[in-house]
Amino acid sequence: MKHFHYLLLLAFALAACKNTQESKYKPASTGNPYDVVIVTPDQLRNTAGYDSLKNVLQQSCEMIEPEEPFADIRTIKPDQISGVLKKHRNIFMLRTSPDTEESKIGISYDLYAAPQMIVYIDGRNSDSLASIIHRRRTQIQTLLDQTEKERFVNRMTRLPEPELNDTIAKMFGIQMTVPRGYKLRNAIGSNFLWFSHEMPESSQGIFMYTYPMDTTRQFNTSDIIDLRNSFGALIPGGAEGSYMSTSDAFEPVSKKIIINGRPWIETRGFWELENDFMGGPFVSYTTVDPNNKRVLCIDEYVYSPKPGKGYRNFLRQLEAIVRTVSFEKPNSAGSAQDSIRADR
Repeated sequence: MKHFHYLLLLAFALAACKNTQESKYKPASTGNPYDVVIVTPDQLRNTAGYDSLKNVLQQSCEMIEPEEPFADIRTIKPDQISGVLKKHRNIFMLRTSPDTEESKIGISYDLYAAPQMIVYIDGRNSDSLASIIHRRRTQIQTLLDQTEKERFVNRMTRLPEPELNDTIAKMFGIQMTVPRGYKLRNAIGSNFLWFSHEMPESSQGIFMYTYPMDTTRQFNTSDIIDLRNSFGALIPGGAEGSYMSTSDAFEPVSKKIIINGRPWIETRGFWELENDFMGGPFVSYTTVDPNNKRVLCIDEYVYSPKPGKGYRNFLRQLEAIVRTVSFEKPNSAGSAQDSIRADR
């Protein structure tokens, strides 16, 4: 459906600008982040259209072990969309009609509850549903991911950790919203900061660091990991002489992305403790700050002795924190900036 990309961009704009007074009086939505209810009639069950959507939503997350699906799904019939399920945070509706000339995807926000997103996927038959879902699988995942991260951001901005956010602003000259529960663990000089949210059965941590800008730097994955390891060594483990490093069991992967108009390199992999037995997934963000002639890195990691509790949502909450970053000065162009400019 040739207008879907435009629709996707417009959806976020409308979500940001929609009448907040109208949403204010909606009941609270139900379900956990990245939970999806698929609404489909019996005749579409186990058909190409339904299977295509199910496969998109249950694709394994990148760099998470043991594997976790992109989203958790529950499938119901149209006559079951009532009560609690009608207020679910994410609803995908599969619909077919012989009168549908062109397959299309539409989006409604906060129709029965808030926050809520309802995605309508319409086609002439199951094969036409499968076709548009296959063509737009990346956009469908992006839509759900960005919507949930925006919800994380909205919640974080309502419940910030003021002292830690002030420390970040003073050390790095940026604004970043860290939610309540995170505590400062260590700060060294003016270029290294480590803080984390410790829970009974898991931990979410972030360490931030800067180093001088070098216009000859290639910003390849190997270079990023070498620098990550040098700063990660400042994070001690529980055993004497233990410290954080990058696991070589899985090769890290990097890609260029845009966050709020700014180019970053996103690197994913697994961390471990040298001389100890802890580890988990991490995601690291690198950007050039030419105004201050430096490179800024925000490295986020998750630990849980019970991976079955889910790394996915813990990691995505951390990823949402990076969406709150803003630099005090406007971003200017430069050769180093160009070296990591992401494709739009």
